[in-house]
Amino acid sequence: MIVSESLMILFCIGIASMVTAVLIPCWIKVCAKWNLYEPSDDRKRHRSNIPTMGGISIFAGIFVSTLYVVPESQIYHFNILYGSMFILFLTGFFDDLIDLSPLKKVVLQLLASSLVIAAGFRIENAFGFLGFSELPLVVSYLATVFFLSLLRTL
Repeated sequence: MIVSESLMILFCIGIASMVTAVLIPCWIKVCAKWNLYEPSDDRKRHRSNIPTMGGISIFAGIFVSTLYVVPESQIYHFNILYGSMFILFLTGFFDDLIDLSPLKKVVLQLLASSLVIAAGFRIENAFGFLGFSELPLVVSYLATVFFLSLLRTL
């Protein structure tokens, strides 16, 4: 069973990568046509204008790659995860369009993290990290929100 789960994960990564790799060049052409570029300024790492809303391609890749591999018994939980992903997608989309305030972005990210926890996904064990093993419920929720926030910033 572990081998088939590993193959399924590799399959999802492969499909997500292919879909994203196909969509990004298409999206760059759309950005060029509609002048959807983020200009460079002192706060940015990049020195030239870059296309905005690249998250569209990444979101599509992840979404498409998981559509066919979610077990029937888990569809409810994954629908909640898709909802969380969609909130994050819209947050990035509107932030690129109208520059959302940091407070609005944090609130939307906390909402998305709450949906992940509501779907039953949380960090329950630290596996000895900093001397912790089994995490208390509240610490587990906080660790999950922190880890998800950390992932979004990378």
